[in-house]
Amino acid sequence: MELAVVTAEEIWVLDFKTDHFAEQELEAKVRLYRPQLSLCARAIARIYGRPVTRRWLHFFAVGRTVELDAD
Repeated sequence: MELAVVTAEEIWVLDFKTDHFAEQELEAKVRLYRPQLSLCARAIARIYGRPVTRRWLHFFAVGRTVELDAD
């Protein structure tokens, strides 16, 4: 996780991914990285004592940001 926005009520997290792949592989990459971001979100939520309400993966290779549902 490269960015966390911490407010009084919630946290948002964003993870940048720099691996190279084709657009048609995007869904597979989201599935690959989802557990990693979920783990980071749980850890930061415990540290700050508030929920992570928004989480994103940004893929530089295809210039796309994908918002993930909460666990």
